[in-house]
Amino acid sequence: LNGQSASFLAGGEFPVPVPNGEGNGISIEYKEFGVRLTLTPTVVGRDRILLKVAPEVSELDFSAGITIAGTTVPALNIRRTDTSIALADGESFVVSGLISSSNSGSVDKFPGLGDIPILGAFFRSSQIQRDERELLMIVTPHLVQPLAANAQLPSLPGEGLRNYDPSFPRLYFLESGDFDRRSGLSQ
Repeated sequence: LNGQSASFLAGGEFPVPVPNGEGNGISIEYKEFGVRLTLTPTVVGRDRILLKVAPEVSELDFSAGITIAGTTVPALNIRRTDTSIALADGESFVVSGLISSSNSGSVDKFPGLGDIPILGAFFRSSQIQRDERELLMIVTPHLVQPLAANAQLPSLPGEGLRNYDPSFPRLYFLESGDFDRRSGLSQ
């Protein structure tokens, strides 16, 4: 709808303990994380759409979290952007730049022998891993025109599968006379 925001979240929620206002208890609030896309379309002409796009990516970060009464509450790493663009009906554009990278390392060694200077190198292995991610979103707005009261609805993608009959291939093979050759089975 014109001027109405729509939002999509692919992710989840995690619990966060929050003290009550009276200070005598703790309640739980849930914070969202994952990939969120918020769109606000505005029709500005006969076939022009002004689109406000706000993508956001958030990840749980246990290394920067805090511990409260023995419970670890993770921090959130958040990357977001916000832009507006005017497009014609059916035009597409790409939102990118939500990049994240991380490095991790590990050392595996044979206990005792891996710690020996110089010779210990034969008994241990080191691994460094670098992970880079970039999120790309392709957005294509369409103007939806109202239909007349008695107009026929257009067919939807996959409409032909609505009346799928699983016995159809079997009947086709049996009636064509080539059952043995086509299926590799005998009747």
